[in-house]
Amino acid sequence: MCIRDRIIRTDYTKCIYKRLCIRACPYNARFSIVKEAYFDEGEPYREVKKVMEFKRGTSCNCTLCYHRTLKGLNPACVEACPTDALMFGDFEDSNSQVSVLAREPRAFRIVIEKAKPHIYYLAPSEDDAKKIMEAVKKALQKRGG
Repeated sequence: MCIRDRIIRTDYTKCIYKRLCIRACPYNARFSIVKEAYFDEGEPYREVKKVMEFKRGTSCNCTLCYHRTLKGLNPACVEACPTDALMFGDFEDSNSQVSVLAREPRAFRIVIEKAKPHIYYLAPSEDDAKKIMEAVKKALQKRGG
């Protein structure tokens, strides 16, 4: 694994299908491919071009569609969300929409040990954010994280 542009990227050619990384991930963000699959470069309603194929059992994680963001496109989930509930942007730009929202009192991150994720969540209110964080903290303590 390597971190590039704050995105965790995995060398899938080295995966030995033991799923140890899935069990070790404190965010439960890794998953195993249950059948042959591939990442595509296609835009909605356009022809799909295979970028990488995966064997059954390969352990993966979300890369925020790294292959798309390199081209200046949003991750597919952001593009596909009909309610604009997902946003993607540049935290380095203090005036960007994501930077402004991340500074709101209702914004929070799920931080575990030394990890400093750059994914923020927005609760309906500051009180809700505090309640969610308390519930997360309790769940992590139960899990041993």
